[in-house]
Amino acid sequence: MSSIQFREGPYHYAAPSDLIDKKFESGDGGVRHFKIVVASAYNAGGLIGSEHNGVAVLDVDRGTVVTDRWGEPYNVTHHHKIATTLANADWAQFTAGVRSSPGYRNLGGDLDADAPNFVYPLSDEENWIVLDVESEGPYTYPARRRVDVINALCTHPVHSERSGPFRLSWDIKVRSFDDSGRQPDGDHGNEERFDVLWQKELEKDGSAIFTRACEDALAQYIEGNYSVYPGIEQGHYHFETEGRSGGHLVLSKVDGLPALAWDNQHGMREALMELDRAELAKLYKAVRNLDTDLEPAKISAEMAYQYSFIRSTEEDEWKEMSENDLEEALEGSSLRP
Repeated sequence: MSSIQFREGPYHYAAPSDLIDKKFESGDGGVRHFKIVVASAYNAGGLIGSEHNGVAVLDVDRGTVVTDRWGEPYNVTHHHKIATTLANADWAQFTAGVRSSPGYRNLGGDLDADAPNFVYPLSDEENWIVLDVESEGPYTYPARRRVDVINALCTHPVHSERSGPFRLSWDIKVRSFDDSGRQPDGDHGNEERFDVLWQKELEKDGSAIFTRACEDALAQYIEGNYSVYPGIEQGHYHFETEGRSGGHLVLSKVDGLPALAWDNQHGMREALMELDRAELAKLYKAVRNLDTDLEPAKISAEMAYQYSFIRSTEEDEWKEMSENDLEEALEGSSLRP
């Protein structure tokens, strides 16, 4: 069995028994919830590194990492011993243990208190329905109630630039697409007789063509033209790109909502709890629309479309060339049949 078969957040683990729910209960409905992970690897933006291993303790209620990389590196027996000790510990033993771990992050809260700050479930009146529909067109809204929507948003990917705040994000890195410029279902009418010239353009100016296609594909987001289904609220959503080569699209602002930037997941959760029904619905709907619009397959299809459009502008020029000029252009290509 693979040592990274299972995953909890960024932490990979080998077997279901390597993920332990640790709950402290008040006796009157309150719960303090943690998860203990015997991690064998760590996922950093899609890069999985086994050098990042050991016990991780996750604060489910606050959405934070309490500690990680706890135990002798690669010593699974030692990791399981730590996890078992924590699983059987009372509050005083549990908190003393995590505070003594080398990776303890000391983010405040109740881990230095004598008793937990128990979390009590919201009443039905407080846990209102956010959206009245489960789907619209190609978009789905699986979370219905306030707590479920906030949980979905708090577990959505976020991105932070250096030491800046975290913001909701989407991985928009282009991995593969049809760069032929001749999509079977395209609407640009590009002609097979120009295939060789197009390949020559890709060899000569491929980097510039790729950059232009990316910029054009992102234009509706960066220039403020994005709208949610069915084409409403255009201009309400504002975006930036972050990461190396702009591989992450972040939602920087939504008109009518407070700042969408947080220092940690606990701060994010508290801020989302302050939103009213209309505000939370607007944010959740936008996130679910973006999740669909920015699926990898759709990014690839959009890039193929942009290449088709760019090629069409080149073909307009080639069609104005004389036969002799076309011949010379083809002669200059090693790809001429």
